[in-house]
Amino acid sequence: MTDGLGEQRCAVYARFSCDRQREASIEDQVLRCRQYVEARGGAVDPSLVFTDFAISGATMDRPGFEALLKQVQAKQRGVDVLVVEDLSRLTRDFADAGTLFKQLKYAGVRMMGVGDGIDTDGRSAKLMFGVKALISDMYRDDLADKTLRGLKGRVLAGFSAGGLAFGYQTVAETTPDGRAVGSRLEIHEERAAIVRRIFDLYLSGRSLAVIAQTLNDEKVPQPRAKTRHACRGWVAGTVRSILHNDRYTGAWTYNQREWIRDPMTGKKHPRMRPEKDIIRTDHPELRIVDPAMWQAVQDRLTGVRDYYTKSADGSPKGRAVPGRKTTYLLSGLLVCEECGAPLIVVGTTPKTRAYRCGDHLKRGTCKSLVALREGVAKERILNAILEELEKHATAAYLKDRAERRRKELAIEMSGVIRERTKKLEDLEKKIANFMAFIGAGNGTASVAAMLKDLEREAARERAAIRRAQAAEAPVQVPTVEAALAELQNLQELVASDPLGGREALRACLRGGRMSVKLDRSSNQILVRGELIPMGFRAEFPNDIKRGNRVSCSSSGGWI
Repeated sequence: MTDGLGEQRCAVYARFSCDRQREASIEDQVLRCRQYVEARGGAVDPSLVFTDFAISGATMDRPGFEALLKQVQAKQRGVDVLVVEDLSRLTRDFADAGTLFKQLKYAGVRMMGVGDGIDTDGRSAKLMFGVKALISDMYRDDLADKTLRGLKGRVLAGFSAGGLAFGYQTVAETTPDGRAVGSRLEIHEERAAIVRRIFDLYLSGRSLAVIAQTLNDEKVPQPRAKTRHACRGWVAGTVRSILHNDRYTGAWTYNQREWIRDPMTGKKHPRMRPEKDIIRTDHPELRIVDPAMWQAVQDRLTGVRDYYTKSADGSPKGRAVPGRKTTYLLSGLLVCEECGAPLIVVGTTPKTRAYRCGDHLKRGTCKSLVALREGVAKERILNAILEELEKHATAAYLKDRAERRRKELAIEMSGVIRERTKKLEDLEKKIANFMAFIGAGNGTASVAAMLKDLEREAARERAAIRRAQAAEAPVQVPTVEAALAELQNLQELVASDPLGGREALRACLRGGRMSVKLDRSSNQILVRGELIPMGFRAEFPNDIKRGNRVSCSSSGGWI
């Protein structure tokens, strides 16, 4: 074992877990790790710096971490040494830490922690690694417990602990000397009036969707207006959540749910806490809806829910049937060309089921009158896609498509190279100026730090140029047999598994979607999308990103 890192390919991983932390925290971690490597005679390639911003270490589902593992697990391993500030940056889960230790050992990658002294090449590495991982895991649990205890204290003191409902606002409370004490809740009269109107409209017989459309027509601001979560308007689900929220009666409940992370998927799921842990407080001064109106609304909600989810004998029906999933082949693949919203299926029988614009039905903000019969859409669109893909499964077309793809990449990458090269030239000029400035006897610590930052940025640009040049490699031409075999698999999957077939069709469409519009001049419904020929799907993940918009150009044309 040696600390010399001169000939090693050193990677750095940095992470912070909360969006309230400084983004400079990442830079500080990377700088500390870089200095650690340089002090041992090594260097860090900027392309081997992996970061994750505002992501918990309790999950392995992190883009930067996953990119790092790909380098570790690649056949031609791209990393020899992994340097982190401490083990908690990599993971705060005890079980994940054990898996990670085995992966690094198997790949022959050494891990070094700057702050905690971890070195997987050491004799007691496994013990140290396990102890540090256990401490990090326990710290996470302890922090969650202290945070929850603090929130309970805030609630019992009459302050807000988050979860602000529409119709309320918080007002900061301070001591006479200006020190912040907490935030107290009070009614936001303008929004409270909207809440009362929603309750009135529902009691008058309006449906949730009609209420949402009414509010949208009147330009009433929705709950998330003017926030980073702003949506396109009111929907039935928003109205439903307001009608079910008992806080409008002045009954406030805290600590009702906890979020448990699934150890297999890493995703969090809500779970109800025991009754003894739930905090219930009564705030008559925060009552927006009187108890009589609240109860009348709850009675109607219960009756409507029972009508649509229970048969006469009490058994579940419709979407309430356990395990029921939509089997409509094209659901999720069709979008409204006028507003971009997904098309949804409405209707209860094969003759009445049709795809309609979701924003037209739920919000009333789109004027699209598209009504595409589900059965007709499935038959005609699927046949058109399969025929078009089969038509293009020829040697001449596949060769031509590969050549066009190569030219597209060459044009795109040449633009990237020009842009990056210009930026690199500007950086090199700045570096030369700094070098001259330092050579004149002005070498302060801050100037040296700025020079290092410029050199790191220049190294990133050089790495980006190299990647762009490598992307100009020729595109492999698939064989006709491979294209036809892929098409045959698609046909069999669509026929036997609607859910799997839907995802296979999504992979055949550029952007994964098709746009639908009603041509009022001819009264015809037009569907279009750009097809990716069989045999090319594996080559296209590096395509130019085009967002969620469906391209107007199409190899299949209008259907």
